[in-house]
Amino acid sequence: MSPALSIALVEDHDRLREATAGLLRRNGHHVFELEAAEDLEGVVGGALVHLFILDLNLPGEDGLAFARRLREIQPHVGIIMVTARGSSQHIAKGYQEGADVYLVKPVNPEILLGAIASIQRRLTEIPERGTGLLQLDLSLLRLTGPSGEIGLTPAEAAVLAGLIRSPLRTLDIYQLSQLMGQSPEGFKKASLEVRIVRLRKKLVEAGAEPGCIKPQRLLGYQLCVPIEIR
Repeated sequence: MSPALSIALVEDHDRLREATAGLLRRNGHHVFELEAAEDLEGVVGGALVHLFILDLNLPGEDGLAFARRLREIQPHVGIIMVTARGSSQHIAKGYQEGADVYLVKPVNPEILLGAIASIQRRLTEIPERGTGLLQLDLSLLRLTGPSGEIGLTPAEAAVLAGLIRSPLRTLDIYQLSQLMGQSPEGFKKASLEVRIVRLRKKLVEAGAEPGCIKPQRLLGYQLCVPIEIR
């Protein structure tokens, strides 16, 4: 029997999500259930995910945009799109945005399991990661890049993970302050700026370009380099 996968199932239809999650669990997989892309941080946290199964008509960030973002930060992750959009244009767009497999609802359970098995074989054949990619290890609080390994504080790791997973890889100053453990009452913008400077320096030490974290006027900060979470 193949090893179990860790699967994030993103579906806003409650009964369909519960039925699909049950199918996956009966076949030995670990499943995170999400109603929207924005639930990723709260439900999954820093856990490893091998495969995402995405509906496209999601509240908030839609499935296509979410898939595109996933491909940028985790190039090898498996992505199955499951949707009612069945035209040739929709299918082509799905593959262009990063789908490994595009399935049109209603989906036969055996076909879904077969698609998962196919992606599972591909995942076991992935070569060692290249040295040019920055990688964030949340369990070890470590950033690895072409210039070496750099240790991070828990707050720095949380900020990086938040930036990686957020739409447009951007967080406002209040979101950043919360990730860094600052209370709203004790928030100081100057302190936040100092911490961002320190984090940017660590990214550069690991091999990122100097402009890897840029301020966004009247908003916060944006991560400008791809980083893979593992």
